[in-house]
Amino acid sequence: MISTVVARHPEAGLDELLSRPLPDVAAVRFRQAVVRDLQSAPLLGAVREFCRSMAGGRHRREVLSSAGDAARWQRLAQVTANTADYVRATTAPSDGPC
Repeated sequence: MISTVVARHPEAGLDELLSRPLPDVAAVRFRQAVVRDLQSAPLLGAVREFCRSMAGGRHRREVLSSAGDAARWQRLAQVTANTADYVRATTAPSDGPC
């Protein structure tokens, strides 16, 4: 399961995080509770939408950092779109507890 998740999102650095032993039983129970919560369709949908929005922002940030001497208005438009994605991702109403 870990290799499947890591392969889908290599940029997230999940391999080390998901392979590290947990410090105690409470941490194991917490992770199990998170997985149970994510089985709720509305919550999982909200998490997926948040991830899509943040991925769009990361992509635009990468484009900006490698843009060289691109026109100033294009850079500002990308920064504005990135900010809008972040605001949508962090303020979007959801049907679940997220």
